[in-house]
Amino acid sequence: MPGYVPIDKDIFMAAYLGASAGMGMSGRWVTDQASVSPNNTAITAVAGAYAISVDAEFAAEALPNNCITLEAIKLYTMAVFQERNPNQVPPTSANVLPANFTPVVKSILSTIAADLAYFAAQGISIPSCCCNPPGG
Repeated sequence: MPGYVPIDKDIFMAAYLGASAGMGMSGRWVTDQASVSPNNTAITAVAGAYAISVDAEFAAEALPNNCITLEAIKLYTMAVFQERNPNQVPPTSANVLPANFTPVVKSILSTIAADLAYFAAQGISIPSCCCNPPGG
């Protein structure tokens, strides 16, 4: 997937890092220290395709890019990919296509929309970001 230009860099990175963490760090002691190992290469291929799907679907939704949305994308993505190491099912052209992730991405984004609606109904304001403002 060389040359992909994210629609929203923050959303893309949140999705990518959530997928990478879920597959690469969950449920086991991490011992692979080679950045170009087959294990890490497989994780990056799947995480990249997933992040492209999130980026595209997020752009089509009317969700705000704020700290709650970014954090939710990372957390929900980590939960979806937890202990789903792609080396157990090696990446193929079928599981590295962004479109294959569309159903789960739409489900995640609808959950985030419900979360945001809950906070709004409770009168809870969205806090400022801890590190960089969205879009930064």
